[in-house]
Amino acid sequence: MMKNTILPCTFYERDTLRASTQIHRDTKNWHQKRLGQIMAI
Repeated sequence: MMKNTILPCTFYERDTLRASTQIHRDTKNWHQKRLGQIMAI
């Protein structure tokens, strides 16, 4: 049980780091799009 939890943890952290940067980029794009929609109305 312990052996299994240690390895995925590091993989998980690395993926989370990559995912968080991707999400940050996506949210920034989304906010810009949303702002464009609001301005258009």
